[in-house]
Amino acid sequence: MFCSSCGKENEADARFCIHCGEELQNAASDDKPIPPKVVCNDAGLDLVLPPNKYAIWAYYLGVASILCGPPVGIPALTCGIMALESDREHPNRSSRFHAWIGIVFGVLSMLFTMLFILISIILD
Repeated sequence: MFCSSCGKENEADARFCIHCGEELQNAASDDKPIPPKVVCNDAGLDLVLPPNKYAIWAYYLGVASILCGPPVGIPALTCGIMALESDREHPNRSSRFHAWIGIVFGVLSMLFTMLFILISIILD
């Protein structure tokens, strides 16, 4: 029996696909393979939109933290750390670049805010 989701072959009495976990359909035409769904991972889109949602949030919040400061920098830092943890659990998701942008810009926004507060205290 072939999976309708990934197109890979499974045992005839299986209820779920051993490759992707989808529930198998008991169809009459199990003798021919179903082509897998087309996924556009090799088109370079992973650099723009990584598959890790925390990395996307970290990246955009990190860039926004340049203008908004710590209210946006703290969530950018948090999402960046969560994205790195998710990358460690799922090594096929390469989104370290976006996670590090969020972490670096989040920390920089907090450092610049503390620097401005310190300068304003010293000058008063």
